[in-house]
Amino acid sequence: MSFENSLSNLNHVSQQLAFEGNIGKQLELFLTAEKPYDRRYLTDQIKYQLNLITFTNPNIGLTLYYFSNDRSIHFENMGVLVKSQ
Repeated sequence: MSFENSLSNLNHVSQQLAFEGNIGKQLELFLTAEKPYDRRYLTDQIKYQLNLITFTNPNIGLTLYYFSNDRSIHFENMGVLVKSQ
């Protein structure tokens, strides 16, 4: 039962983080924003939403967006070390 609930929570969270989800839409706006003020506002909004998700779903642990093209990490909720090559 607990495992099933954890999978359900992960599914719900991943749908919110996907591009079709609420945070995903904000991320798309962030990536296309040209003005620094807009990027800052969207950064605050995305961090707020991620904090809300991790607070209401404490079992999900680490959340972040990883961009493989430049190996960058954005909006992580915990410290992350990136191993350089």
